[in-house]
Amino acid sequence: MSLHWIDQLVDEALNAIENGDNVRALAILDQVAAERPYDATVRWLRSKILLSMGNIEEALTEARLSSRMEPSNADAHFLLACAAWQLDRYELASESFESAIRMAVRDVEITVTYARFLAAHDDHRRAEATAYRAIELDNGNPTAWAALAAAQYGLKQHSTAISNCRRALKLDPDNAYARLVMDDLAG
Repeated sequence: MSLHWIDQLVDEALNAIENGDNVRALAILDQVAAERPYDATVRWLRSKILLSMGNIEEALTEARLSSRMEPSNADAHFLLACAAWQLDRYELASESFESAIRMAVRDVEITVTYARFLAAHDDHRRAEATAYRAIELDNGNPTAWAALAAAQYGLKQHSTAISNCRRALKLDPDNAYARLVMDDLAG
């Protein structure tokens, strides 16, 4: 298969992802991966799709391959962390989040998700610091405010946590994570 043809297939896969057709995108990327098994970007894209489709084990395998092929790819480490977290592999998730954070210090999504991970694993001090960092990056990010509230709740700062969760819900009343945190705070 020519390089031009492979590039066309990758473009088709990206278009399929954009259109929400993950099954088609995965089928195309499977074809590309068969031709280029050591392409870190293809492995990363496959991991992203597999994770969104709920195939966590395979997503973890693909993210691990991508992060090994391209150790400086923060997104590959982030996907590896997310998959490991969903599979309750705390150490791998923690190491992968820390790698992603080091490589992408200005990435709000990675920072917010790491704060959520830390709060979920009762590392509330680090979760609070990480949530504050996410808020510095994007003051209008409702998930960052909800992550801060979750950390503060764990630190027994209930009134501050409620205030910050309300702020998250004011920014986005439909934010699922903020609603979940508010339910915890109310319960």
